Amino acid sequence: IDLCEEMSDLAFIRADEDAETFYDEVETRDARDYLLKRVIPSIDLITAAYSVNYMGGLSAVFDGAKNALKQGGFFIFTTDRYDGEGYHLLRELQRFGHSESYIRSQAERVGFKLHEVKPVEVYKDIPSFG
Repeated sequence: IDLCEEMSDLAFIRADEDAETFYDEVETRDARDYLLKRVIPSIDLITAAYSVNYMGGLSAVFDGAKNALKQGGFFIFTTDRYDGEGYHLLRELQRFGHSESYIRSQAERVGFKLHEVKPVEVYKDIPSFG
């Protein structure tokens, strides 16, 4: 799922090359909306590698993940780290950073068991969580 049509097009090309290796579905739309509209929880794993940092509040993201995941499913993501409370637009990066306490509160709110929040290096010199 990606808002960027060019990225979705690339995913379609890869899926056509070897359908068993890549994607069951490719959608060009907002992931929050897509996940919230899932009628039956049917997803085992949601990964959001460096995408939630383009969103401020994460309540719709966590609500959508909770709605779409099967029991025992996993939601794994990375985001820029914010050392304050909640989330904040990191102007120099033009992305949002999220605090560890905010991530924990969102996971708790929807009933997720949080396995780990740890610092990761996605881009050099940009503190992130994964």
